[in-house]
Amino acid sequence: MSSRNPLKRVSCSRCQTKKIKCNRVAPRCDKCEAAGAECRYLPRKTRPVRRFGADDKHVLTNILRRLDRLEDHCALNQEAAEDLMSISSHSSDILLPNSTSVLQEHLNGFQSLTAREMWDLIKNPETRPRHLSDAFSHLRKLETLFYTNERCINAIESVIDEIEIPDTSLPRIIPTISKEMARGWVQSTSATPMRISQANSVLEYFDHYQFPGFRVPLEKKFLMSVPDLLEIPHVQLDCTSRIIYYNVLLHGILLSETGYDAKSEISQYLCRTSMALAGDWVREVKYTAADLSAACFLIAMALEGGDIEQSWKMLGEACKIARALGYFHVDSTLLEDDPSEPAEERNRKRFEFWHLLRTDCLFRLSFGKPALIPRGSWEVNFPQHPSITGIEDENSSTRVIEIHFLATMRQTLVMLKYLEYMDTVLNPDEVDEAFISGLIEEVNSIRRLWKPDEILTMTTNHIDSWFSVDILLGCYKMFIILDQARTKAYCQANYGVGPLSSEMAVQSLKTVRTFMSSASYAHWGVSLVLLHQFVPLLTVCTDVIMKGTDRISFDPELLSWVKKFVERTADERVELRPVMAMMRTMIQACERSQ
Repeated sequence: MSSRNPLKRVSCSRCQTKKIKCNRVAPRCDKCEAAGAECRYLPRKTRPVRRFGADDKHVLTNILRRLDRLEDHCALNQEAAEDLMSISSHSSDILLPNSTSVLQEHLNGFQSLTAREMWDLIKNPETRPRHLSDAFSHLRKLETLFYTNERCINAIESVIDEIEIPDTSLPRIIPTISKEMARGWVQSTSATPMRISQANSVLEYFDHYQFPGFRVPLEKKFLMSVPDLLEIPHVQLDCTSRIIYYNVLLHGILLSETGYDAKSEISQYLCRTSMALAGDWVREVKYTAADLSAACFLIAMALEGGDIEQSWKMLGEACKIARALGYFHVDSTLLEDDPSEPAEERNRKRFEFWHLLRTDCLFRLSFGKPALIPRGSWEVNFPQHPSITGIEDENSSTRVIEIHFLATMRQTLVMLKYLEYMDTVLNPDEVDEAFISGLIEEVNSIRRLWKPDEILTMTTNHIDSWFSVDILLGCYKMFIILDQARTKAYCQANYGVGPLSSEMAVQSLKTVRTFMSSASYAHWGVSLVLLHQFVPLLTVCTDVIMKGTDRISFDPELLSWVKKFVERTADERVELRPVMAMMRTMIQACERSQ
């Protein structure tokens, strides 16, 4: 039997009881060091000191906010008292924001510049606004033509001094919203007593808009009680509940088939009131399903107000909340299925995640934003059934919503393929034309399969029309971007955009004219213009300037309608006037060149 070395003492008895792996780099225990043993004891990790009570950083802000509320309740703040809507049994207490924060600062920056000064900044690549350059990130050839071609530059120069940058100060108009009207927009039936006759036919929000894939996480009974709660001075609703409430009101008014006075003013007012809560909401967010719903509402609200940066920021908040709630790994192979989670709940999470992914792709494609949901960060399948519940009903009121989901998700897959491919291309001017042509055919198959143009002619309410137009305009924009990507030749002096891009751009503008010409749809739709219509409008204007209307199949009345729509929108939507001024410049340059 061979002799073996005696076992080396590895630690003292105190360290052995800790059952912690040895730190073989430097013994920490004095007893082990004295005994010459290898210490297996690691010191307890120092924990950060927890602060109890209010955070010092926000103490003063919180105190001032509470003081302001106290003064409001005691009627000491005269300005706040004027902002309050009449507190009676027929009114709802909604406050007009005292500060428009980022939006007003953004607008004030434009007021100090003339149209000529703005154009000089835009022409120079060194001073060109970043968000404008980002908007051209997938239209580099068109960008080169727009900023460097002599005909385009001369056309804009000929009208730029005629463009006036309008006043962008936000009016303090507080429309009257009765409690009965507010409740009617949440739920309206023939038995509901309406003191305002125009609100009698408001559709019931929860019956006409709710869909299993995206439900408001607050009970209808609670939302019906909010008008009364807002009248109680010592009751303070959290920002999440108020944002959801205001958005339910907004969707209720948009679902109304009956026109009435101040509809546009009330819609804008609800938008601004919701956005004024965004800052406080971000500080209070608790990563709940209600917070995710509020974030999604704020994405649309900010975009409707023309605030692209704020909308993208809200998308980032929505992604953080969804990730915390497990939406990004619904079908992860590393996670065990939760037997207590119903299949319908998993389908709902899949539905909401894919809409977040599509929104992320739209921001990347339309505004050149970086990916908030990068490749490899998620494992989510499509819902097992587009109805979410698995119940097939061809007569369902949500049928168009289901079609919209299937069609737009196919568009999302095409966008993902294109964006991931362009991320790997070293030279954007040397793309694989066969690959891009294949993507164009995929988009064409979506349009042939789902026929959104035919669905649009058969819709009976605003929501279904909105979904149909969204599919159609998304296809048109993808056609233009993909066609631009595969065109190797740069635009020359007498060469405009390709025939496919020109045709799709005109069709896109015609679709918007048909959709927005209806008075019932005219109060909402700027987000459609920002997401889908910048590319077609720029394409049409550039093509007309380069070729003239005699060389392309084009209806001059179309641009005249777009110009009137822009002017009307600028009159009604103060915050959009700088954007509308830029669009009007392009249209007038186009008309001047004919």
